[in-house]
Amino acid sequence: MAGSRNTSRLPGITVPRNECIWMKVGVVNYKLCESRYNCCECRFDKAMGQKLSRENPTDQVGANWQRIFNELPPEKKYCRHMLTGHVNYKICANAFRCYKCELDQLIEHEIETQDPVMTPGARVIDGFVYPDNFFYHRGHGYAMIDYGGRIKVGLDDFSSRLLGKPEKVDLPMLGEKVAMNATGWTVKREGHEAEMLSPVAGMVTAINYKAVKDPELINQSPYEKGWLYLIEPVSLRENLKSLLSGEAATGWVRSEVGRLKGMISQEVGPTASAGGLVTRDIYHELRDIGWAKLTKEFLLT
Repeated sequence: MAGSRNTSRLPGITVPRNECIWMKVGVVNYKLCESRYNCCECRFDKAMGQKLSRENPTDQVGANWQRIFNELPPEKKYCRHMLTGHVNYKICANAFRCYKCELDQLIEHEIETQDPVMTPGARVIDGFVYPDNFFYHRGHGYAMIDYGGRIKVGLDDFSSRLLGKPEKVDLPMLGEKVAMNATGWTVKREGHEAEMLSPVAGMVTAINYKAVKDPELINQSPYEKGWLYLIEPVSLRENLKSLLSGEAATGWVRSEVGRLKGMISQEVGPTASAGGLVTRDIYHELRDIGWAKLTKEFLLT
């Protein structure tokens, strides 16, 4: 793609922060996109659209914008959905007025109805899978920056295996506000409940009803099919600073695995410490320790 790429200075974020479309075409000198080209929700894009409208004859750039756009080379007219990889090749014909584009509206609808995309790449830490570019809460929930700057949340591999096969999951309602470090959702199994802490604060904008209908997806595929809900975040930058990523997350996971092995050795016996971790249903193997002790120790609730 044309244009330079920059990455966030926040630890763990490797999601490209590409040049804003308006920077690519030379209308502004410097502006980075921080929402994966979700222009329809971008205040800056809306302001530029108003500024460059033909209805503003006093502004020479605005008055001549259509002519300027028509004279741009093709590589300066890439559709925002081409820049995000949703289409292979598409040149904008609407002077970046996405609301006039039928294709844009079709793609937006498709994005809204699809499951969030799983970020490729993951590391295996003492047998547990942890995708790169995710942020992890010490209560074993995760936050992943998804399309449009929304946040996908769910259980990490450790907690999904610790709780095993859930029978029910209670999620907040659409439009409900959740607070960081407060209860975000509840996993239920065999008369037990495990409250889990929300990794970020914000408003719930989408729910994974597939996981609600089939809670075992949370155990089988916590990062892909078993995600829980999407959040429109508030204070995201501050929230992310409190989460773990990269090498910090690796060290933390190893410490958690070590604590679990120590608990198994003490409560069940030294010969059980290895075998108890190779299953996707750790609770089933460690009933002698008990649901309450496992959840209190590792989920922090």
